[in-house]
Amino acid sequence: MKNVTIESTVVEEPCVGCVDLSVDIISTFSLAAQQNSYPVLKSIRVSYPKHDEKELPSYSSLTIKLDGIDGWLSEEIWQIDQLEPGQSIGINLKELRFPFEKLFGITEQITHELSFSLFSDKQDLLAEQHVKLDILPANFWGRRKATSAFSRVC
Repeated sequence: MKNVTIESTVVEEPCVGCVDLSVDIISTFSLAAQQNSYPVLKSIRVSYPKHDEKELPSYSSLTIKLDGIDGWLSEEIWQIDQLEPGQSIGINLKELRFPFEKLFGITEQITHELSFSLFSDKQDLLAEQHVKLDILPANFWGRRKATSAFSRVC
């Protein structure tokens, strides 16, 4: 009996009719960043690729939801009136504010996960994205510890 080796290649095709949710945030945040008005959100984009061989439905009354983080961040909601095949929409950003007491009180870096979900008007989940945000202690800026250092020139 002869041994035969069969190789298979898996080719992943783009999802036809899928809506894409793309969220870009800064990777680290701190009390200093908030006090200097650095935004957490850089961009939110919803894309609905057109398909030449398949007619796709339009969507109306879509909702993007950012899940709240207990004690840290309130839930945020964005509305999209209409989304057509071939359309890409940049969403107006909201300022995310963390409680001063929480940012001031942490003594070591912590990581939160921001969870964004895109829902149809029937509350069907169309897309989601989870992004990590590192929160630095109040005495850190850009991953470096801030220290008080005075030098005297005589």
